[in-house]
Amino acid sequence: MKKTTVFLFIVLFVSVNIVYPFFNYYIEGGATHSFNRGVPAGNVMVQIRGNGNSNLDLYVYYGSQLIGRGESAGDGENVPINTNSGGAITILVVNRGRYGNQYQTNF
Repeated sequence: MKKTTVFLFIVLFVSVNIVYPFFNYYIEGGATHSFNRGVPAGNVMVQIRGNGNSNLDLYVYYGSQLIGRGESAGDGENVPINTNSGGAITILVVNRGRYGNQYQTNF
C-alpha cells in the first residue's frame, strides 16, 4: 500500500508541474528580444536569469493582451501566467541597461 501511494504522488506531481528547458541568449544594452511560444492551458511560470550586467524586464502577451510582467531592479524575473485555453504567447525581454547581458529563459 505504501509503495502505491508514493508512486501515485510522483505521477501527479510530474503531470501537474510542467518543466520547460532553459534557452541561452545574448541581448545588447538597450535592446529588445521577443519570442513566440506555444503553452498548454493552465498555469505556467515564465522565467529569465541574466549574468548581472544589466537590468532585464520581462513582459508576456497572450494575443495583444499583456498577461504578466516582471520589472524588478535586477536581471532575474519570474512571471506566473494562466492561459485558459492554451495557445501562443509572446515573451518580450527588454534590456534597460547600457551593457549586454547573457541570459537564460524557460518557457
